[in-house]
Amino acid sequence: ARDNRVLFTNQATANAMQVRRADIPGSNVGAVFGPLVGRDLLAGISRSRESRATAHQVLRPGSSPEAARSYLGSFIPVERIGEEAGPTLCVLSDVTELQEAQQKHADLLRTLIGALVHAVDLHDPYSANHATRMAEVADAVARELRLEDAERESLDLAAMLANIGKIMIPSEVLTKAGDLDGEERELLRRHVDFA
Repeated sequence: ARDNRVLFTNQATANAMQVRRADIPGSNVGAVFGPLVGRDLLAGISRSRESRATAHQVLRPGSSPEAARSYLGSFIPVERIGEEAGPTLCVLSDVTELQEAQQKHADLLRTLIGALVHAVDLHDPYSANHATRMAEVADAVARELRLEDAERESLDLAAMLANIGKIMIPSEVLTKAGDLDGEERELLRRHVDFA
């Protein structure tokens, strides 16, 4: 793409956009890809030109959830293509299945963590729901710090797992009504290392 015009394309892109390949060269990026995806493409091109380096961005051109595909856009500044000086090569890779697999993995991880947290709650009834409360506080702090979604997710998982090491502490120590002796206190402190 140069000056917001498409210089050339391949058949896979034409198929994905549901247009004839011959109709694409010379067209405005927004006209080919639609205003929203066109805006995202132009933003990636702009980042690539400004940094003079390859830039990447995930694009979702589908308008309905059933037809939605996800593409990784790689924007590569090029010195020259034919007569055109300074264009940007845009490579779109369909990453829909990869993202779906990652989402399934994340869901499985969440389920596993939920089961572990529940086991800790049963093992240490005095601190039941502590992990959930820690996650709520961590999320409030993350929102206040305006952390990115990925960072917030990591913080949430860390908060949920913070007391997971208690599963390694004997229940008698966790539920002891009286004072803990030195060995029991040391064992209780080690739940962080176990986690």
